[in-house]
Amino acid sequence: MEWFFHTKGNAITAGDLQHLVTHGAPAHQHLHYIKGDDFSHDEKYVARLAKTVSAMANSGGGIIIIGIKPSRHKASSFTPIQQDPDITIIKHILIANINPFPDGIKINSIEIKPEAFCLAITIPAGKEAYMFSDYRYYGFENHKANKLGADIVSALHHKTTRKHLEIYSIYNTQGVPEMKGGKFSIVRFYPKVLIRNAGDAMEKEYKMEIVMPAPLYEENSNLTSHFSHYEGKDVVFAFPGRTPVFGSEINMMLDFMFRVTPDSINSFYKGTLQLRLYYSNGVHRQSFPLCELFTYRGKMLKQADFNLPDLE
Repeated sequence: MEWFFHTKGNAITAGDLQHLVTHGAPAHQHLHYIKGDDFSHDEKYVARLAKTVSAMANSGGGIIIIGIKPSRHKASSFTPIQQDPDITIIKHILIANINPFPDGIKINSIEIKPEAFCLAITIPAGKEAYMFSDYRYYGFENHKANKLGADIVSALHHKTTRKHLEIYSIYNTQGVPEMKGGKFSIVRFYPKVLIRNAGDAMEKEYKMEIVMPAPLYEENSNLTSHFSHYEGKDVVFAFPGRTPVFGSEINMMLDFMFRVTPDSINSFYKGTLQLRLYYSNGVHRQSFPLCELFTYRGKMLKQADFNLPDLE
């Protein structure tokens, strides 16, 4: 998905959005889907949208797409807006509800088929704290706007002197199978992880840990040299940061491989992939249900899809 996260807001195309839906791209802290059925230019609707915009600006920026319906926080289907949105009206209402208004916000109407539109709002990482019209500050986490504590708001006001690394995206989550008798014998995944410095100060002291069920680990893979330790039934791998991450920069942190076999499908279904990003000002953690994030042709793997070994 690197092609999407590195695209400028005014260059997002209908093809880009179709790619998100086709592959069931997961929403996260920097990508949020809103169904288009209820879209309105009404001031109350856009004011609610402003709350999410301010929260994203306070949380490193991102993209809001109105017109894609999420299912389990993944792009599921188009639910387009049935009229071309009036961007001028939308921006005026956003400005009236966010103080100060973040520089660089882009609002684009994208026609996905005749008389059917999606709205893409691209929000840059903020350089200060942004207040919603209820005189509160919000951050974006767990797919919604959440009220921020006074300590975080204070940190945002002094953001220019902060290092703030975060896990930006995990992509390339489609499996590559080996087939036998018309079924899977092995499905391998080759995910890539992007990180972002949402502050303005350079960070050069950082590392990331990957935690996953031990049965998914394939020896002699690129993970082998990064083995750290076991945590119960999980195995932990550590990757040191190799290059400085400058303010507002997005970097490729790592790529790795794991496999799913008939013997490990239960661990895949029940397990999670945990990412821990350690840096000089703290730790950023994210956890993903493996079976929901990693799919084949946009569909979850099933035990019946695998070629089970013959029993002697």
